[in-house]
Amino acid sequence: MLRNRLEYGLILAGLLLFYLFFSGYLSFFLLVLFLALPVFSLIFGLCFGRADLRLLPGRETAVAGGEFSVEAEAAGGSGIFGIRGKLKLLIRNEFSGESRAISFPFSMDRRRGKIRIRLSSSGCGLVSCQLKGVQFYDPLWLFGFSGRKKALSQKISVLVLPDFLDLPETVSRKGTEDPDSGRYAADRAGDDVSELYDIREYRAGDPVSRIHWKLLGRQEEIYIKEGGFPLEESPLLAADLAETEGEGAEAVLKGMLSLSRNFAVRGIRHRIGLQMGAGEGVFSVFSVEGEASFYETLREIFSAARTFSPGRLLFIRSLLEERGVSGIYYFTEGLSEREAVLLCGAGNDVHVFQIRRGKTREDAAGKAAAGSFGAEWKVLDMETGTDGRRA
Repeated sequence: MLRNRLEYGLILAGLLLFYLFFSGYLSFFLLVLFLALPVFSLIFGLCFGRADLRLLPGRETAVAGGEFSVEAEAAGGSGIFGIRGKLKLLIRNEFSGESRAISFPFSMDRRRGKIRIRLSSSGCGLVSCQLKGVQFYDPLWLFGFSGRKKALSQKISVLVLPDFLDLPETVSRKGTEDPDSGRYAADRAGDDVSELYDIREYRAGDPVSRIHWKLLGRQEEIYIKEGGFPLEESPLLAADLAETEGEGAEAVLKGMLSLSRNFAVRGIRHRIGLQMGAGEGVFSVFSVEGEASFYETLREIFSAARTFSPGRLLFIRSLLEERGVSGIYYFTEGLSEREAVLLCGAGNDVHVFQIRRGKTREDAAGKAAAGSFGAEWKVLDMETGTDGRRA
């Protein structure tokens, strides 16, 4: 708008000089005309230059680092000079907490049309786009006036996915082929008669097939055999964001989600463990049943603000408290010897993926400690995938 005012001022100054040095009807007419034009432009803009705007739900997903677009629809105004204005948008990544305000000028020659706004996000997360204000202009772009209030505060969101790694098949095969654990709950009975949970006195309604016939021959009371309750185990994928920030946290999360997507596409049920929420956060576990469930889980994770657990040891202890785990797939930038002993020494099938970025070195002490418990240690290069090195 400043440029348009400057151009108008220069033209007006030229016409004034033309009138002073070449006094006549033509120069006078041109000077009066250009003096009156802004007045008519302002009146026309105030009367016909406004429109109702709303953001349109469009693309639901995008990839981090790439461009995506959102659309706004404008309706109203005049079909003669169209609509001119500037959108004020607040772009916020709900996961990383990063936000920025942008202004997007637009011009339409019709009473109704769509405005396409190109955006980008360097990191993954749920990116929300909120319409915070609209500034309309007269046909000459000399005067600005606010838009209608009912269009403000509308918000749409786009799920920005990480650029998933194409992990080799061998990375995700071990520990997932047999979901039946062979373990039983210690605190409740079930229907698996091959595993004895308890023997109790008969109660009305108990099935005859559960009667303990051997005891019946030796005692007067009737006893029932209660079967075991089988525990179905599943892999637990953990992204260690403790003491990790910025690009390091993004890389750890990207590696874990790449493996989770690999499992989901292949129909392997699994769980994801993360520290989430405000402050120190809360250890949260998400169940993933398939590909559709994977993207629903992603939206739920990215809708919350990212947080970092107060310490890696506390995060590992939270993982080990989870029951029914067939294997732990632990993604981290590194582990100390003490941390590796705690993670790998509890008797679980553990796979450690150390994220390598640039010249990151292997954590030798942590790797040696993990290997002493039979754990698998791989270095995951964020450009090429795993290099296949084991402990």
